[in-house]
Amino acid sequence: GCRLLATAYSLSTINQSLSTNPMNITVLYGGPSADREVSLVAGKAVAKGLREAGHTVTVIDVRPETLDADLAHPADVVFPVLHGEWGEDGQLQSILEGRKIRFVGSGSAASRLGMNKVETKRAWEKAGLPTPPYRVVGSASDPVPEEPCVVKAIDSGSSVDVFVCKGPAEGRVNAAQAV
Repeated sequence: GCRLLATAYSLSTINQSLSTNPMNITVLYGGPSADREVSLVAGKAVAKGLREAGHTVTVIDVRPETLDADLAHPADVVFPVLHGEWGEDGQLQSILEGRKIRFVGSGSAASRLGMNKVETKRAWEKAGLPTPPYRVVGSASDPVPEEPCVVKAIDSGSSVDVFVCKGPAEGRVNAAQAV
């Protein structure tokens, strides 16, 4: 189950607390996925906001092959702003967990689940949460919905291989491209 803690603090109170206790934060951005450009823009925005809040920020354009050297930089916490494969699918989170490095965001298990659209839908259904109907299309010859739909690769990042289809003809063409 998921538990949330809601505390009645204003944003100014939180910002004041953070600015009186500045942290040394490493922002990881970029990465090797097809979502790299999105990550670069988002990472710069996160770093800017953290600096404005009074933190010391190191920004690293990270890749799997440079991770060891990148993590050698001391930090109170790592703030991954990576999208898609490796940065968002649990791989990076698993490495950080294994090295006992504190980081912002979901852990490796939740990241793996969230990256797999079908498993996420099944988890929502099992929990009784509302989610639109879906169909898994494994090949271009599989039937696609007759009604308008969204075709999305099961395990790619948020901005990759998303097609809004107004009818079955578009669905077939885009499903063939996404599988």
